[in-house]
Amino acid sequence: MRALALVAAACLTLLAVACGDEETFAPTATPQATATPGVSTELATAGPATRPPASPTPPARTPTPFPRVDGTIPAQGAGGTALVTIKSNPDPAGKIALLKAVRSGAHPEQNGWDRIVFEFQDVRPAGKVEYVTKDVQCGSGADVKVPGSAMLKVTFTGAQAHDNAGKVTIGPPFVNKSTVVGPGNSIMGGEISCDFEGVFSVALGIDGKQAFNVRFLDSPTRVVIDVKW
Repeated sequence: MRALALVAAACLTLLAVACGDEETFAPTATPQATATPGVSTELATAGPATRPPASPTPPARTPTPFPRVDGTIPAQGAGGTALVTIKSNPDPAGKIALLKAVRSGAHPEQNGWDRIVFEFQDVRPAGKVEYVTKDVQCGSGADVKVPGSAMLKVTFTGAQAHDNAGKVTIGPPFVNKSTVVGPGNSIMGGEISCDFEGVFSVALGIDGKQAFNVRFLDSPTRVVIDVKW
């Protein structure tokens, strides 16, 4: 009996030691998603972001994360693909229009538009917006290469993007003073093809020959081009 009692006591001691040495792990915290703040200057406030439902195949086009720019899309239909001419204001302009800024962004209205805005210091120059099959650099004659399957050319006459000392007056979305960054839904990007002797032009690469609208805003003077997704 004494031997049995000693064995039982030893077993109880071993069980106590084993329980005391067991590791306890704290539950792993679930990572919390954080929102990335948007970039905004004069931009309209976008609505709350929504997460699309899961899908076995990705959507054909993902809306751009670029900010919305310069107001909303007017109720003027889907636009068109024909040449649009721009009248100067005042007419005649009386002096060279200085291009001060270019902005690009996107709008969700009417199932989505990309936008590029040309802001001038004072007067609005004359110009035109049209689809072309090709464009060349006005100085060298070299072909202009742009992304996308269509090319939308924006030309201003009586305008320049540099001051009298030759310093470029525009910033982003232009890179290296010549390449245009587009939102990427319909305006894929582009390149300045001329800034010489009062002619300024940009060739925009478009994701297909999409309809576009051209309109004007004041204070400051702007030419706004919307291209349908």
